[in-house]
Amino acid sequence: MNPQNRKFKHSIIIPTMGLMISLTAYLLSHIPLITIGVLSLAVFIQAGYSVAK
Repeated sequence: MNPQNRKFKHSIIIPTMGLMISLTAYLLSHIPLITIGVLSLAVFIQAGYSVAK
C-alpha cells in the first residue's frame, strides 16, 4: 500500500463521514419539529374522523 493511495482514500472517507455525521445531527435537531408536526396531523385527522361520524 503506497502512501499516496492511502492519502487518497482518507481524502474520500473523512469528508463522507463528516457529511454523514452533519446530516445525522441535522436530522436529530429537527426530530422534535417533525414529531410535533406528525402528532398534530394525527390529532387533526382523528378529530376530522370523529366529526365526520
